[in-house]
Amino acid sequence: MFIVNIHETGEVILISIVDKNILGKEFSEGNKLLDLNADFYKGKKMSEESVLKIIKKANQLNVVGKNIVQLLKDKGYIKLTQTIDNIPFAHIIL
Repeated sequence: MFIVNIHETGEVILISIVDKNILGKEFSEGNKLLDLNADFYKGKKMSEESVLKIIKKANQLNVVGKNIVQLLKDKGYIKLTQTIDNIPFAHIIL
C-alpha cells in the first residue's frame, strides 16, 4: 500500500508516492534529512495497480520507500536511486 499526493503547478504535475509504513517518520544520515512528516507526502492510500495508473498523468515523480522504488524500477521508470538511512528515494522527470 502506498500514500499518493498530487501536486499541480501550472503545467507541472508532480506526484509524490511513499510506502505507507514509513509515512510520518524521519530518516537522517550525516547532514541529510528525509522528513516524511511533511504535508508534501500526505495523501490518499492507493494500491500498486492504482499507482501504476495514476503516474501516467504525471510529468514528475518523487518516490520514497523500498516497495515503491522497487516497483518503479521493475517497470522501467527508475534507473538510479539515492538512499538516506537505507531508505531509497528517487525524483523522476518523465
